Amino acid sequence: MYAKHLWKQDKNIDAAISILQDGLHNLDSEEELYLALIKLYKEKRQYDEARQLLIKGRQKCDSNRIWMQSAQLEREVGNSDQARKIIETAIEKYPTFYKLYLIAATLKIEEGDNEGTRKIYEEATKQCKPNPHLWICYARMEQSLENYSKARTLLQKGRIKLPKNDLLWLETIWLEIRAENLKIATHLCSKALQICPDSGRLWSLAIELEPAQQRKAKSSLAYKA
Repeated sequence: MYAKHLWKQDKNIDAAISILQDGLHNLDSEEELYLALIKLYKEKRQYDEARQLLIKGRQKCDSNRIWMQSAQLEREVGNSDQARKIIETAIEKYPTFYKLYLIAATLKIEEGDNEGTRKIYEEATKQCKPNPHLWICYARMEQSLENYSKARTLLQKGRIKLPKNDLLWLETIWLEIRAENLKIATHLCSKALQICPDSGRLWSLAIELEPAQQRKAKSSLAYKA
């Protein structure tokens, strides 16, 4: 897209905005144009323009990503009440879009409402198809409260649903590293590599967990995998 070139390469945001505005004039239900223009408005801190465009976007193309960006904008500028109203409506309209629940949970965390956050994550895991990011964010919330047993249980549930997802295994291993259980972390890493042998992220962590004198040998195994 020429507008992206103007923004990224030429650093001419105003020209990029002008092109996208012209595009929306002719294609006012094109989601990607709305999202690109909103990004540029936010880059220039033109929040009122971004807000008005999002209102129009919700009317014209009414997509889950437009609703998500609407809530995120209000959260970023400190309008938590408005962000909450938007996200509640968005979840009613798109109850299987996991990113909406992540924003809703973030708002609850910022309020200090731990039980409310748990309810949102629980609903998300019921409504959305299995997604590693939901389980990881839920587990991290419990870790932040030092509820390590609860976090372990959540990650285990996630791995049952997505047994070959390396992100869930990585988070499980890092949980034990944070809890200073390095032997358990190393054991879990070996187990994870048996299940996800092609994961570069797991191999990288496995090498880090090895004593310095054994890392070269581990690197050779990773190269052969």
